[in-house]
Amino acid sequence: MLEMIERNRLIGRPVRLAFRTTHIDKAGETWDVKILRAELLEIDVAGEALLISDDGVHLRVPVAHLYPLLQEDGGTGEMYGVQEVIRDFHNAYSPVKLRWLDRSAALHQFEE
Repeated sequence: MLEMIERNRLIGRPVRLAFRTTHIDKAGETWDVKILRAELLEIDVAGEALLISDDGVHLRVPVAHLYPLLQEDGGTGEMYGVQEVIRDFHNAYSPVKLRWLDRSAALHQFEE
């Protein structure tokens, strides 16, 4: 659980979320990424961050999957996270997978 000081330090931070959707079908593998900007409003006792996007959409994100984006001066301001949905039309047992990417994989999405 986040300490109160750490929790308060994160409130109000800007967040960039990427939502990557990958489709696996007869044509092969295709994907698309949508970027959403938001503000971190609250962190609950379960460790979920409540975000509100620039266009008013409310989102819940595990705070463990939000990472600080290092700035050129070494400071941190904005945070980032990436959720991936994989739709595999060839897999009848598990056609949809949903996961939050780790720090390095998430950062790679913003560098592409």
